[in-house]
Amino acid sequence: MAEGYEDWLAKLEEESRAKQEQFLDGIAMRLKRPRVKDKPPHPFRGAPASWNAFEWSGEERIRRFAENVEGVGGHAVRLADMEEVKRFVVKKVGEHGAKRVIMQNRPELTVLDLASSLPDVQLFVWNSDPEERWIVRAAEADIGIVIADYGVAYTGSMVIRSSENQGRSISLLPEVLMAI
Repeated sequence: MAEGYEDWLAKLEEESRAKQEQFLDGIAMRLKRPRVKDKPPHPFRGAPASWNAFEWSGEERIRRFAENVEGVGGHAVRLADMEEVKRFVVKKVGEHGAKRVIMQNRPELTVLDLASSLPDVQLFVWNSDPEERWIVRAAEADIGIVIADYGVAYTGSMVIRSSENQGRSISLLPEVLMAI
């Protein structure tokens, strides 16, 4: 019985491969080019050796990150401590005329105590009320405030993790993003 089962599986495999070949031949024909059947050479594994040239100092990384952020239309400001961050955020919220601000529910941000400094602004802290529709709040917000978990100096990209207290929508839906 096992031999019949193996024969049956081999036949199915053969039929499947024939259909796959026919399908790929049809695509090549429609594209009017020969079908490539050989695997392309893969001369290296992992990141290319040229990436090892990016042994930048901490100051160089910060400078390059700021240049790349500004190169795509963002603004980068280096601040000494969270008190300066608070003053900067309050100033920018005022300059933008923001009426609604949403921020991550993280200790680093709640220590800023923005509610007392922004009495005329509706300040929402992500997931602080289980009844609230947080994605709607993020979409309505003028400014979203997050802590960036990582910055990529080479591209100016930021990694902002999502979790129960750090909704992804905070960084995507408001008109302005402030990443600290």
